[in-house]
Amino acid sequence: MTKRKILVVLRHSLCPEAMRMLAEVGEVSVAPRFVSEDELADLAKDCAGIILGGNRFGRDVIEKCKKLKVVSRHG
Repeated sequence: MTKRKILVVLRHSLCPEAMRMLAEVGEVSVAPRFVSEDELADLAKDCAGIILGGNRFGRDVIEKCKKLKVVSRHG
């Protein structure tokens, strides 16, 4: 079975234990601490989950991310 893609976009990294847990259930990518909404849409287009800090996340991003199932705000 193909692992689901998970994007992490945070100012600070998640603790190693959290990253390990995510890696057990998916393929984890870490984005630069700030990305524009257009960049976020490109990075997340194939992701099933996104963990965000303070980045904007609007309708345009959601509409471009057809596989997206979960969006989580950290902090």
